[in-house]
Amino acid sequence: MRRSKMGTKLLCVCGAILVMTAFAGAQTAHAESGGKWFYQGSELSGTLRLKIAASGAFSLLMEVIGRTVRVTCSASAALNFELSAGGLFSLGLQLRGTGCKLFLGKLNAKGEVVEETESKACEPFTGAEKGVITTDKLKGLLTLHTGGITTAVIEPEVAGKALGTIHVGELCAVGEELPVFGKIFVKDSEASTELVTHSVEAGPLTSLYVVSDTAEHLLFKIDGKASASLTGTHSSGKWSGRAN
Repeated sequence: MRRSKMGTKLLCVCGAILVMTAFAGAQTAHAESGGKWFYQGSELSGTLRLKIAASGAFSLLMEVIGRTVRVTCSASAALNFELSAGGLFSLGLQLRGTGCKLFLGKLNAKGEVVEETESKACEPFTGAEKGVITTDKLKGLLTLHTGGITTAVIEPEVAGKALGTIHVGELCAVGEELPVFGKIFVKDSEASTELVTHSVEAGPLTSLYVVSDTAEHLLFKIDGKASASLTGTHSSGKWSGRAN
């Protein structure tokens, strides 16, 4: 992936999250907010909302106090994930990773991760749940970038706050909390095509950092893809998104 900035309770993102939602690859920023969701050939309008289920494995790689930190999650999910008119995601979206493990290592002179081993003392958790990471509440919308490319940006619901915090054991060598900040740009090469299931991943405009926006915390990579499809009363329906 890429060197980027960020820090917070993550996701899952994540990418989950990872994970995530909607659309397309981009290279340079020039975001114009707003867009349109489409369901079965018609633009989503009014108060109608489409519930989305998203899942997939992912990993996060970051650097903290001179050590690499890799978090791998075998599964992920999106909570309170709904599409609404105007190319928006309904407020309250959260990304959640499960089956998560944390590995510590270091970078060699070539920038490669070496001597990486799992740290049981750094097992992520959310509340009483072990192996789980969950973002804070997020928001998102479709945006248009240079070249007419549609993408979706996911950021904290409250501006300036963390996306989330990865909580680990008190004996963890890199500290008990790893807050992740920034924005996730989600891409889908078939964003404007009505499909039952879309495949999404973090795009090259994603900008994340852990703990603080300083040189030693700027390494942050997200790997993994998520599948996103409608659920509930609109299950199995075809959908798409286009920015204005």
